[in-house]
Amino acid sequence: MTTKLPPRSFDDVWKEITDRASLYQTQQLPVYTLKKGFKNIITKVTSTEVHRRSERAQNPENPSKVDRNSLKTIWEILVQRGAVCHSDVKSSAQLYFNWALLNAMLRGLRFTPKPFGFEIADWNVLMSPYELRRRQEKEEVERVEAKKQYEAGRGGGESIEHKAIKEAVFKDPEKHLAEPMTPIRLEKAFLTGDVLDVLLQDTLGRYVCVEVEVDIGNTDDIGFHQAGKYRVLTAMEYGVKPKDVRAIVVARSIAAALAEKYGKYDIETRTVNSKDIEERKESDLHNSIDKHEKQIKY
Repeated sequence: MTTKLPPRSFDDVWKEITDRASLYQTQQLPVYTLKKGFKNIITKVTSTEVHRRSERAQNPENPSKVDRNSLKTIWEILVQRGAVCHSDVKSSAQLYFNWALLNAMLRGLRFTPKPFGFEIADWNVLMSPYELRRRQEKEEVERVEAKKQYEAGRGGGESIEHKAIKEAVFKDPEKHLAEPMTPIRLEKAFLTGDVLDVLLQDTLGRYVCVEVEVDIGNTDDIGFHQAGKYRVLTAMEYGVKPKDVRAIVVARSIAAALAEKYGKYDIETRTVNSKDIEERKESDLHNSIDKHEKQIKY
């Protein structure tokens, strides 16, 4: 039997939230509100506040903020009861961006649209100390890099087209998937050694596994099998049920017969605009050339 972890202190939770929020600020990654899907960009992170600019604000140039105490209120009710609803809190804690921020930054939560709030999907995932999670994520990055080096050594490796699609989807999922989604991880590594291209979260709080291919012909089934595998791996790691994880295969072109075949397994498909990807590919190519020239010069 798995030992139940003790509740995390809110200091530890806040440290995780502000560290992750700072990364979103640096990379200008969007955080979408739950249910309604309004886009927010984090503009500033301090020891007591997270500032954001909302596309729905009356004055988008005047950012609003989430304060530490508001999130603490939500957290304490959640830990005490195992669930928390919007109606359980008052004043600034009711700000909908509070809930979107918690859902994007923490693991082990399950969003409930009716009533609007959270349940604890997996206690031990949610209560895992942030320092432990940081070490695990560092190990993930090392596994990803090791896999890339191994594949490069065998004459393989990632194509420029694949990299361009993957990064474009992560940076702006709403544009490329035609749906507001919050980026969670680019290149998510699992204990098995498998690496998911992109992990997102939709406005119902569900994780979304994105398997990227360049072009999918009538016999290119592998991407769909990968997507199905990642759906289960994501559910196991984040403490949710596989049915609560979406799987999407993304490519420039996808054979209609395969899209229909795997749609029976609830694997979705999206095609990306070739022009957008070509522009990103050219940019990546120029950056690679510039980097190479600098290495030669210096």
